[in-house]
Amino acid sequence: MTPRAPIGRPRGKPSLEEVLLARIDKGDGSGCWLWTGGVNAQGYGRLFRRRGTRFAHRLAFQVWNGPLNPDDRVRHTCDNPPCCRPDHIVKGTQRQNLADMVKKRRHAHGENHPHAKLTTEAVMAIRKSRRTGAALAREYGVSESTTGLIRKRKSRRLG
Repeated sequence: MTPRAPIGRPRGKPSLEEVLLARIDKGDGSGCWLWTGGVNAQGYGRLFRRRGTRFAHRLAFQVWNGPLNPDDRVRHTCDNPPCCRPDHIVKGTQRQNLADMVKKRRHAHGENHPHAKLTTEAVMAIRKSRRTGAALAREYGVSESTTGLIRKRKSRRLG
């Protein structure tokens, strides 16, 4: 009698763990396990499955650490998007993910923020200037209250 394939998986088809391991470079074992398959624009590994594209780090978490709810986030403790190493990824919430991002300064801030009107040089010039807030506001195209907040260092913290 021939052995039967596990229920839910056709005979001869690799398991999800085998699929993941075939696309992961474990390196020397001391660092990140890097995804070698396709990645998105942010560098997160992608795997095309029957029900659509899945993130490799989420699938890796589920295989080696346990189930996820749709609202759960998988956060990288190593801050390396292609990493799939089980002890480098942890389950969390969107709030925790955003807090990590801000704490580690991986978010758009300062002149890199899409809505920033002032460069770092302009902020420094406003702080050093002896001109009125109104005059500076007109020159830089911002409100007078913005120039006041910059001078009090309550806006556009540098360094």
